[in-house]
Amino acid sequence: INGVRVSLHPAGHVLGSAQVRVEHDGQVWVASGDYKVEPDRTCTPFEPVRCHTFITESAFGLPIYRWQSDAIVFDQINTWWAANAQAGRTSMLCCYSFGKAQRVLSGLDAAIGPIIAHGAALPLNAAYRAAGVALPQCIAAHELRKADTARAMVLCPPSAANGPWAKRFVTAAWPLPAAGCCCAVADAKAAMTEALCSATTPIGQACTRPSVQPGRSA
Repeated sequence: INGVRVSLHPAGHVLGSAQVRVEHDGQVWVASGDYKVEPDRTCTPFEPVRCHTFITESAFGLPIYRWQSDAIVFDQINTWWAANAQAGRTSMLCCYSFGKAQRVLSGLDAAIGPIIAHGAALPLNAAYRAAGVALPQCIAAHELRKADTARAMVLCPPSAANGPWAKRFVTAAWPLPAAGCCCAVADAKAAMTEALCSATTPIGQACTRPSVQPGRSA
């Protein structure tokens, strides 16, 4: 383009996310956009691109941020879900409909119980599957009998957790808590005291590994 070579390279953030590489007059600049270097089965891994200048997204790039690996977090989520299902409690995880919902879904053990996805995530789940990403089957809230919701895992955007949509999952034995979510909720926005809150909130965040040093050339 007018003597400038432009190419796209995987950012590892969500399905289809890309870094932009720009080369002109012997200089190479790369703009990352949102990215992550943690392996993620739902999208193409981050590709390090050699350059002179790297413009990086670094919302969680400070060294104080140290997340556990996906394997550990998903094991904790499934253990938490199984305990809730055994006790007859609905489990709910709040996650953005695009990217994070699919990443969480990919790590869930569907043998524990049914998985309910908010309507905003369902067409995106279908798009991921069409692109060849393996995801457990999930259903819309209205497709599940009320009696079966006690074993269910519910995925919804944070904006839905405090409204009428989430209230349908509350049973008589487990009244709605003050935060507006159903019992056994892992909701970072509401800062619930569930044991898994701190483990589930980092899923899908960008630039979260000490191997990435913002401001240095790749």
